[in-house]
Amino acid sequence: MEKEQWREYEERFRHHHEQSLPYRFLPESAEEHEIVVKSFPPISIPSGQGVLTLDCEKMGFEKWPGPIPYADIVALSVDDNRVLTITRRLGSPSQSIKLSKFADQQGVIDAINRYYGRYQSAVGYQALKKTLARVTDLPAE
Repeated sequence: MEKEQWREYEERFRHHHEQSLPYRFLPESAEEHEIVVKSFPPISIPSGQGVLTLDCEKMGFEKWPGPIPYADIVALSVDDNRVLTITRRLGSPSQSIKLSKFADQQGVIDAINRYYGRYQSAVGYQALKKTLARVTDLPAE
């Protein structure tokens, strides 16, 4: 009986660990990229004005000059007219997209939040990891 309980515990732990990995990686290897893409595959969402594409590293829209890496995004906002504005780092032009042109506006917002949120979680995790590495490497006084 105890053996079965340990097996179930280990399986739940393994499952939780596997689900958390994509939120930790800013892929630096093919293996890490594969893990992230498994949970965050490229998606395309059509609208009356073009197709919005999302993947684990960037978002794009047919009307934009090119895809926007999540690393370039400073803020996302939706105004009263249901226009999503993507504010980028200095030197990069902002882009916008009319959510009203999508059949499922909330689905678009949810997808962007999911993909961009994963990226932000990974950035935060990597920053914490670097901070902890610096702290633990401090010489003893």
